[in-house]
Amino acid sequence: MARTKAFEPIRALDKALTTFWCQGYEATSVQDLLDAMGINRGSLYDTFGDKHQLFLAALDRYVEQSLEELQRALNGEDVFAAIHNSLMSIVTTAAQEPVRRGCLLVNSATELSARDPVVAAKVAATLQRMEDIYATALRRMAADDEAVQQPNAADRARFIVTQVVGLHVLAKAGVSTTQLTAVVDQSMRALKMTHV
Repeated sequence: MARTKAFEPIRALDKALTTFWCQGYEATSVQDLLDAMGINRGSLYDTFGDKHQLFLAALDRYVEQSLEELQRALNGEDVFAAIHNSLMSIVTTAAQEPVRRGCLLVNSATELSARDPVVAAKVAATLQRMEDIYATALRRMAADDEAVQQPNAADRARFIVTQVVGLHVLAKAGVSTTQLTAVVDQSMRALKMTHV
């Protein structure tokens, strides 16, 4: 008869996710993970594999949660307002965090992508999925307003994702919320200039 796990893997994974998010991959030791997850080394390896495999599982979970949240946010009728809110949520989060964690995906891209092809592939795939979500919302906006001549939705979506990534980097670097808000406002003005 198989032994029942003495811990909840999803809860343990979430604790690992938070640890990686706060400390980064390289700065997080296996012992840090064991302490945060409340499990022993054998349970970690039996359930998640090594540190790298655990990190990839945590990154996957973060990505899926983030994309689901973005999809929900853009499902409303006012697409421009939803895009503005999605950018401003980065500013709001930065203002509320005592220590700015940034975005786990963006952090992973800057820390690991140059030397970890698996992480690089996950980052690229996620950014493409983000672009697709924004592009779908922009196309829906155009379909709802026949008077609007809609520029290439994919190009506009790529512009938005670039702003998202840039805002996360600026926020983590300690840029003030006033400056971050100004970046959001400028981004929205640039986006509206193409909405003619």
